[in-house]
Amino acid sequence: TYSGTPGVSTYNWDFGFGSTPRTSNVPNPANIRYLSTGIKTVSLVVANNGCISDTFTTTFEVIPEPKADFIVNSNSTICSNDSIPFTLTAPAVGPGQTYFWRFGNNSSPATSSLPNPGGVTYTSGGVKTISLVADYRGCRDVEATQLRVEESPMLSAGQSIEFCEGAGGAQINATTTGGTPTYTYLWRCSAPSCGLSSNIVEDPFVNPLAFAPQTIQYYGQAVDAKGCRSNID
Repeated sequence: TYSGTPGVSTYNWDFGFGSTPRTSNVPNPANIRYLSTGIKTVSLVVANNGCISDTFTTTFEVIPEPKADFIVNSNSTICSNDSIPFTLTAPAVGPGQTYFWRFGNNSSPATSSLPNPGGVTYTSGGVKTISLVADYRGCRDVEATQLRVEESPMLSAGQSIEFCEGAGGAQINATTTGGTPTYTYLWRCSAPSCGLSSNIVEDPFVNPLAFAPQTIQYYGQAVDAKGCRSNID
């Protein structure tokens, strides 16, 4: 912006190396862009009625613009409660570059200032908006993307069961909610021999080969149609 003697008839601006445009003849040129970083020298000579001014110069620094490009490190379906890492794909443009991540609704943690945060989990399914602000000396770039998180199922193995030795065992009464039906199951127990009629159905019969009285813990996990795993109960 020109702020010198009013009534000048001619303006000769030179914006220095790497500028576009390089020169201008208007009083207050705008939209000057620099294709390179570093110290730039801008000069101005004005004239009026044949009188030419001295050359006025000023310098300033063009700071490199950071990039907030990133990827989600997952090649498969992302489920709630999965641990998800995020990775920058653009290197820092200089020392001291900072980052601010937001991971969207129901995330833990909700934010991070690490370059490559890991261990981000979601307690619910749905579309999540992840954003990253990269800042270098006041120059900022913002990147955002949406991530689909599938809701994981929840499994309750049911109440404790007691039965008499030789009575033929009992049936587990499990309940599965959430996720995407249909489900498959994985059952195991705390004894060397579980006596399961099947370890891949929701409510297997159990008749462990053990001496009474004895308490055996059974643990189940459901896997839904999208490959999301439930809690172990």
